[in-house]
Amino acid sequence: MSFKNNEVVIYYPEDSIAFKFISPYPVSFSFFQTFLNVMKEDFGVCDRGYSLSIHEIKKDTLITYWNPPPLLSKQISSLKLIFVDNRIISSELKKQSGKIFLKASYTNHLNYGEYYFPQEISTTLYTDTDTILEKITYNNPVFNDLLPKEIVNFKIPEGVEIEEIKW
Repeated sequence: MSFKNNEVVIYYPEDSIAFKFISPYPVSFSFFQTFLNVMKEDFGVCDRGYSLSIHEIKKDTLITYWNPPPLLSKQISSLKLIFVDNRIISSELKKQSGKIFLKASYTNHLNYGEYYFPQEISTTLYTDTDTILEKITYNNPVFNDLLPKEIVNFKIPEGVEIEEIKW
């Protein structure tokens, strides 16, 4: 599986097939940020072009509000992140209309050094016609494990059919 901007490619070697999911928006916020961005103070949102609007601190809780990057500002009005005891527990994206269209909760945090990795992520996506629920559970994650070169430098073999799907 690979992520690039608004594309996710999933390759199934046993079936010799791959799927490229293309979205008008960046790849699912919760799916990859758990492990890639939890080690950043801003949960990686600055890297994605967001800018801090305001923040609130109440005892052990930090609430941050973010302005979207220019490419998303026509669709998104704000991103809200909530941290308790340095653990991300909630994220929320709002449309320009003020309605929430993506909400995620993060639970069962695993401590790794000074960071906390949520092992359970529940995401709700609200569309005009449907509500999509997604739950991701990580079991026994391994940190700093060396990957073989063939995985790090992997490319889908020549001749494999890649089916593109608008998402």
